[in-house]
Amino acid sequence: MFEAFRRLRDVHELLLLLDETRRWPLPPQQTEHRQRLLAALEPAAGLSPHWLAALDVAALDTAVHGFLRSLRAHLPPETNTRRRLPLAQ
Repeated sequence: MFEAFRRLRDVHELLLLLDETRRWPLPPQQTEHRQRLLAALEPAAGLSPHWLAALDVAALDTAVHGFLRSLRAHLPPETNTRRRLPLAQ
């Protein structure tokens, strides 16, 4: 039972990561890749114990993190948004 909860937690973490990428303007190819990953993590027939047991979470984890790394080229340069205090003189 606890193994199922762990696997489900892993699936939800991957879904959250992919969901965050919806805010970014991505080219169509990357958007389609995200949709394929989401489809692999959200079965059309709904979640079931059999689906969860058969799911290769490690492979999907690798695929999702590889997708996230591939997005670096499509994002604007990071801006430094941290507030800095003036130096004391």
